[in-house]
Amino acid sequence: MAEKKCCGGKKSCKGKTAREKVARVVEEYVPKSVKAAIENPGAVPVKAARELAAVQHTLAVAALDLSEKLQERTEGLVKSLLAKKEGVPEELRAAAGEWSRAASAGRRELKTAVDRTHKLLNAYLDKTEKAAAPAPKAKPAAKPAPKKKAAAKKPAAKKPAAKKKAAPKAGA
Repeated sequence: MAEKKCCGGKKSCKGKTAREKVARVVEEYVPKSVKAAIENPGAVPVKAARELAAVQHTLAVAALDLSEKLQERTEGLVKSLLAKKEGVPEELRAAAGEWSRAASAGRRELKTAVDRTHKLLNAYLDKTEKAAAPAPKAKPAAKPAPKKKAAAKKPAAKKPAAKKKAAPKAGA
């Protein structure tokens, strides 16, 4: 498989600085929402800010990892060169070792700071996202159950009227 050339081998890549070339290569990995946010910085939604922060964090960590590998290689070369040379004073060897330890410690601290600030930024974005989210519509208060009406009292059953005694018939 052929190695991908910077900028896809375009002529527009000629005369560009290394920084511009790297930016062109990295551009394909940037989400569309981040590109839109870069074009219109006044309306950066939280999602785009989160994605942009993730891209920046990834790039920073990758750069620090790359510098660590480079420093390890440089440290190995310096040690081997200093070991081969017999006339090198011990102070120079100690200074090279001290430089290497200081650079490693500084890089570790920087990486810790990058990770910590990324976590803080995500926490802030979570808080912002919750604050910006529309409040859920409150359900209307349930109507109280209709009161049951007391059963209407039935009027007392009427007693059948006493039959009047028939008047005696005249003629009997």
